Amino acid sequence: MWSHYAGSGPATKVVRVGALDDPDACPPQAHVFVQPMQPWVHIPPGVPQFPEYYKLAEVWTRASVERRLALLPQIDAWLAIRAKV
Repeated sequence: MWSHYAGSGPATKVVRVGALDDPDACPPQAHVFVQPMQPWVHIPPGVPQFPEYYKLAEVWTRASVERRLALLPQIDAWLAIRAKV
């Protein structure tokens, strides 16, 4: 149902859209790591796509970027503990 991104640990939880009752209510904002892409994958026109990753501030809303900035102290603390292990 949810997971943690390796880079942020327990500071964030990511809900997998496929676990929702109506996953179509939350379409992707962008598609990443599209190169190489299988020929049967079809990305709708107008949806940003990137061969690898992207700069968050170029794709995320301002509110999303601000939420991540607010979490950075927790993420940095977790990364520091993890580096000691």
